[in-house]
Amino acid sequence: PEENMKIGGMQFARACEEIGYRGNVSALWRYFDHDHSGHITLQEIDSASGVLLAEFKMLVKSHFEGSITKLVQALDDNRSNRITKAEFIGSLHKLGYQGHPKRLFDLLSRQAGGFIAAE
Repeated sequence: PEENMKIGGMQFARACEEIGYRGNVSALWRYFDHDHSGHITLQEIDSASGVLLAEFKMLVKSHFEGSITKLVQALDDNRSNRITKAEFIGSLHKLGYQGHPKRLFDLLSRQAGGFIAAE
């Protein structure tokens, strides 16, 4: 899913189980899979976030050869091996990023507790 921002039905069902979802997984799947393609994309669920992440992916590809490790090294001003929100926003502005860095940071750091790390 990281590479193409889409998942299939089995992967979706496993993820629902992992997060403890107790509702009707099949009905939820049908709701999200609008085009009945057999997979759902971030575009189908949250197109604004999908666009932000796709633009960021292009930035990482063009400035850091697609490497998250190189991104963290370049943006990590205090050499803590993780990027804080302030570091992220300031660095993206310096790179000429025209998007919404605060929203993007929130999307990227959701699982990490307020920072972005190379792992």
